[in-house]
Amino acid sequence: VRRGLRRKNERPPEDHWAVRDEKFEQKLLDDYYDFKGWNRDGIPTKETLDKLGLNYVSEDFIKRGILTGNGVAPSRDTSKEKGEPIESRGA
Repeated sequence: VRRGLRRKNERPPEDHWAVRDEKFEQKLLDDYYDFKGWNRDGIPTKETLDKLGLNYVSEDFIKRGILTGNGVAPSRDTSKEKGEPIESRGA
């Protein structure tokens, strides 16, 4: 996520299905993101990260502008921004 990977990068290989159906692919992606607790841009929500004990990651995402307090991701690309590396926490 910190490297800029978002929904636009989620594409199956061109030869994955005999016939491509963009609406179907987007619906599958919506359902997958919802199941994982991610927002529509493919970013884990603050609530999901906090529930997993990854509060420091949600704080880092907010600090970097990847998430806001309500979990909505900005439309700008944050992949080229520099920030302090996130430390590994816990065992």
